[in-house]
Amino acid sequence: KISNAQRKDDGWYSYIQDTLSGGGYLEESELFYGTYTNATISKGYEMQSAYFSTTLVFLVLSLTLIVHNLGQLFKQNFSVNNKSQVMLWKYFNKVFSAWDFSITEGNPARIKMISIKRDLEEELRYTKDKNEKWSFKRRTDAYWRRFQVNVAILIMLVGAGSGIYFSTFLSRDARDERLKRNSTSDDSQLSHGESALLFLREMSASLIVTAVNLFLPTIFNWLVLKEKWRTSRDEVRITLLRTVFLRLASLGVLMAAIFVEIDSCTTTFNTLEPCKLPCWETLAGQEIYRLVVVDFIVVVIATTIGETLWNLTSKRLEWVKDVFGKPEFVISKNVLELIYSQALIWLGAYYSPLLPAIGFIKLFIFFYVKKISLLHNLQPSTRPYHAKNGKTFRMILLLTFFLCLIPIGYSIAKLKPSARCGPFRGNNHMYDIVVEKVDKSPSGLRDAITFLGSVGFFTPLIALTVTAIYYARTVTKAQQKNMELVHSQLVTSGKDKRFLVDHLRELASKLEEKEEEKKKLKKRKVAAHKNY
Repeated sequence: KISNAQRKDDGWYSYIQDTLSGGGYLEESELFYGTYTNATISKGYEMQSAYFSTTLVFLVLSLTLIVHNLGQLFKQNFSVNNKSQVMLWKYFNKVFSAWDFSITEGNPARIKMISIKRDLEEELRYTKDKNEKWSFKRRTDAYWRRFQVNVAILIMLVGAGSGIYFSTFLSRDARDERLKRNSTSDDSQLSHGESALLFLREMSASLIVTAVNLFLPTIFNWLVLKEKWRTSRDEVRITLLRTVFLRLASLGVLMAAIFVEIDSCTTTFNTLEPCKLPCWETLAGQEIYRLVVVDFIVVVIATTIGETLWNLTSKRLEWVKDVFGKPEFVISKNVLELIYSQALIWLGAYYSPLLPAIGFIKLFIFFYVKKISLLHNLQPSTRPYHAKNGKTFRMILLLTFFLCLIPIGYSIAKLKPSARCGPFRGNNHMYDIVVEKVDKSPSGLRDAITFLGSVGFFTPLIALTVTAIYYARTVTKAQQKNMELVHSQLVTSGKDKRFLVDHLRELASKLEEKEEEKKKLKKRKVAAHKNY
């Protein structure tokens, strides 16, 4: 740790580096795991129980909200499984129910009209392209193109993963060098240039992960155009799948590299070999904190400066507009950025308890920065993505949540806590606090908890859960069949009513014809009487 005298000599330069990297004064604050004590605070407040239970409640609450929201969307979208009727309803809804009557100004009305027009064009184009028959030569060419693109993407993913993995070694060497200089009070001999270079080496893992997530999706968007997919909707789905895999895989590789170093270090606690990680939980929290900070800086710069310059140059330089087009607001891209930010919060909440608050501030600023850029620089996307009222993105969010639980569960169940920092110092595993609380509980409660964790409880629970799922699925299918039956009855009733209306119309026309004949006959009689 840097002393106050050294920090005072470096001035603002040291504080900026500490703020960006999570070191220095932030490492000594309550932002990270290592600062928390393992003692019992006044009035029986046990820090170990509080730390463990707070993280558990945070994760359980997140899962509950995601599942509840997803369930509400499934209820709203429960409909008859008839594709032709569904497509027909889509067109009806867009033609007769898509307009927002709360719009009172000209520009929003024009944007809404363009949006409805593009949605209709996209639906018609999707239906036409999906039903188009391809020749054997065209299908073969498309498959060959996709094979080449997938091989290229696989090579890029392997290269990105290797770069992320080996960047952790560069970051580790820089961290060890800084720790060595701090322990020998030799940090003041570094010039600002040398200190900046050491800082960049220490931040290399976070910078490479952010660069990979920034540039590779752009390459994916360009490569997917070469694959000759049938519809633009297929292009968006494939790009979305690749981008999600890239972001989650980059975080997975980074955490795996960190855990490899941590695992090799935790095995040296009881040996004579010195360990260079005095607090590995703080190290993990710092890496995720750096990802949050670097992602925030990159997104704000790209949104404010990048999109503004793109908009201005596309208006004044024709070749920029022809090559790059106009900047567009792509919903799928922005939603994935939100999911990535939320993944960082879930992943780092255990190692950095105040990271959710930082993530909240980050997303709050993101909203207004993107709103201002949207109103002044962007236009609606020419390739709209129909996410079925958000179900696709919420399923991705749920998958991301479960994947984030893997490193947290590994830390709790497998890794030995640091011996010199944190609330779980001195324990063999972090979950020992749970075992200790169970052992200290009354005998009845202890027996009940022991039974709940036994095979004798989980076996019937699993059987009951499978039965409940099967029953719910059966009821759902029965309800769906009933809805289809009611729909067919409504169609039949409509046909009957139409037949009756046509029949009544035919009778009415016949009666009108008879009345006309009577009138003509009466006129003839009157004319004949006059003539007579």
